Amino acid sequence: MDDSLTVRREDKIMLKKFIILLTTLLLSFLMIGTVCAEETSYIRDEVSAFSSKEITEINKAAKAIEEQYHFKVYFLAAKSVGEGGILAYAEKVYQESAGTAEGILLAVDKEKNEWILYYAGNAKEKLGAKSDDILWKAFESGKNIYSGVRYYLNKVTKLLNASANPLLVDEADLLKPNQEKVLLAKLQDISQRQKCDVVVVTVKSLEGK
Repeated sequence: MDDSLTVRREDKIMLKKFIILLTTLLLSFLMIGTVCAEETSYIRDEVSAFSSKEITEINKAAKAIEEQYHFKVYFLAAKSVGEGGILAYAEKVYQESAGTAEGILLAVDKEKNEWILYYAGNAKEKLGAKSDDILWKAFESGKNIYSGVRYYLNKVTKLLNASANPLLVDEADLLKPNQEKVLLAKLQDISQRQKCDVVVVTVKSLEGK
């Protein structure tokens, strides 16, 4: 057999192997990029308080809030906040995740029994002067830490709705999100037809008034 033919065949085999290897490497990089993109998380669990399923559900709910309101909502279960204290640690964690983007982070240090709400951008103005108490009470009302975070996210949504849609303020939490949407649409329609704002406000107590 001609030696030159043998060399050409070996070259072809080596070329095929190189192409396969290169394709495999490219696919690996694509998969790594996809995984990294999916790892964006709105929760930092340093004490292993949540299951992977719970983290997925929390991320899904927080992402929906960001997509609808362009407002980031984070939760931090801290193990050790360091010498700077919980506020400095909350600020550090938020900025690592979101930079200067508008949003909020609820940080809880169970070991020291401390909590803080860190606001970025105009978050405090959007959520209202009483948002600290409102959001902490929402979190504390949960039967466990997971349900507490879900209540916290739901309450942030309600406060953002109240800020964006002053015709409807459901302070007493009587309405479900779909009910709020339907009622708000009706209020907007009536207000437009009557050429005056028709407002609905629910409160937990009139304090004797």
